[in-house]
Amino acid sequence: MPALHRRTFLSAGICLGLSGCLNRFRDDRNTEPADRRVTPDANPTDWPRPTRSPANNLVSPAATPPKTEPTVEWQVDTPTTCDRLVIVDKTIVASTAESVHAVSLTDGTERWRVDEGGRVVNAIAGRCYVIRAETVIALTVETGETIWEHEFDRWAIDLIELDGTVYVTTDEGLFGLHADSGEKRWHVDSDGREGFLAVIDGDLQWANDRQYTIFAVDGAHEPTIDQQYSLSTETSTIRPNAPTVVDGTIVIGGADINFGAETPVRVIDRDVVYSRVFEPYMLTPAIVDDHVIVAGYDNRSGAMETSTVAACSHDLDERLWETTVDEPVGAPAVADGVMYTGGGYPTQSDDRRGKLYALTVDTGDVLWEIETAGANAGHPLALVGESIVLGSHDGISMLSPA
Repeated sequence: MPALHRRTFLSAGICLGLSGCLNRFRDDRNTEPADRRVTPDANPTDWPRPTRSPANNLVSPAATPPKTEPTVEWQVDTPTTCDRLVIVDKTIVASTAESVHAVSLTDGTERWRVDEGGRVVNAIAGRCYVIRAETVIALTVETGETIWEHEFDRWAIDLIELDGTVYVTTDEGLFGLHADSGEKRWHVDSDGREGFLAVIDGDLQWANDRQYTIFAVDGAHEPTIDQQYSLSTETSTIRPNAPTVVDGTIVIGGADINFGAETPVRVIDRDVVYSRVFEPYMLTPAIVDDHVIVAGYDNRSGAMETSTVAACSHDLDERLWETTVDEPVGAPAVADGVMYTGGGYPTQSDDRRGKLYALTVDTGDVLWEIETAGANAGHPLALVGESIVLGSHDGISMLSPA
């Protein structure tokens, strides 16, 4: 696999205002205040997004998962591969292509099941959100009852709820929905660029292939642009994934939509954009003190046999360590000085196997590796208490100290 190396340095393109940045359709519909007004918090016992927190901070401040080879405490079978999971109110909500499941975090007891698939993307204050193609569904965490649905013209990509508004991205732009009813509030057009979201300190942040935008939110009304940074490159179009935001530093992975040979990791720090190429497909990075932890693999056909995991300085100038592991892995989940990642080569055969790894954050040394039932590339993971919650072809597993 390609080694991590320095490629380029980009100065920030900051756009304060609207000129040349985003087109807007001022077609507000329901801007009435919502009865439901919740603010994402950093509850250390929850994992409310597949990337852990509203800011996509993959480092758990409270978990102490196994540093030696774990054992399976319990497992719940799902009809097809568990590809996403979140945790809220001691409940795991997991999604597959055919179903959505809620199980007890304590023992895996099923609480409810919906026999329609989708992607669980957010859970907050007794509610979870599932994206099913063009449709966003709000469900109760307790019973799985549908609260409301909203259908877009194009596929929905990402979602975050904040202070009475549900923010949703599609490749038509950024939408605001009324948290009580799912009715449309407003729409910010992005010229066909889809993107992913983060919320930090009450600000909404949006990464798409053209720019990174920080919004000041205004309750029920359309947000206003506070800052904007160019992410465009001259040679390729990089579709970003969920941005990580920690203490003012933003790190973004992604992939070339044309399956190019290299994809840069971008860091925005103090109004400067740093860029360094890595693997063709880069997962959402993690920020651990002075380390940026990155993981990626070659996602071109037939080339997904190994992944590279590495740590860099915040400006990406110094490579601190690099480790090669088997299988296409998922985004690094970090706790107590250890990062966990794993996955499996996507296959339809009965011989589906994968790996899960634990590596030290300081050196990249592999503490342990175990075989898994495999995944459609990266394993969905959550770190809670002393355990690891793992999604795989077989379903949902709780891995605990032996």
